[in-house]
Amino acid sequence: MAAGVNGKTLFGGDQYSTRDAGELDPKTEPAKIRAFFIHPEHARKGIARAILEACETEARLAAFKLWS
Repeated sequence: MAAGVNGKTLFGGDQYSTRDAGELDPKTEPAKIRAFFIHPEHARKGIARAILEACETEARLAAFKLWS
């Protein structure tokens, strides 16, 4: 689950029904990645780095200037 500021959920599960499902505002809120995991059998192959770089690219394209 990745969540933004003020309890807004960017994406993820629905086990936290009290979170605001609205989109984050890139002008006032930071882009966030709460966590992601790579299976141990696939560790040390550059997968996590590739995912992080893709997330950062998408955040920039969405006009996010802040990272959290």
